[in-house]
Amino acid sequence: MIDHWLAKLDALARADAGPFPYEACRAAQRDHVQFATLVPDLDAYLSELAGYRSWGKRILAWPDEKVEAVRRRLDESFYDRYPTYRDLQTASADRIALHEALERAERTRTILIQLIEQLRR
Repeated sequence: MIDHWLAKLDALARADAGPFPYEACRAAQRDHVQFATLVPDLDAYLSELAGYRSWGKRILAWPDEKVEAVRRRLDESFYDRYPTYRDLQTASADRIALHEALERAERTRTILIQLIEQLRR
């Protein structure tokens, strides 16, 4: 089962190879003044998940403390961690790249949780 989750992470890494959704972020920022820090917040969140994902099979060698620390970090989705951006959940044509990046991030987060749950057994 662990190989299954690792393969899914690898596939997501390949799908996530495109550019950061700057234009979609700028469109969201034009519509909502409170989204002024969207780019750095989104970048930090996506980078954290991509960093965990990049470990690949080496995740299996993580010490228990790291597994637990990462699991705690994964408890929060982007919207949980940054509730200011909840209005982004409604799709609009000028934000498609942003929604796709967030969907890949959520799939990554979910798969990492599943993988960590397997490691904890």
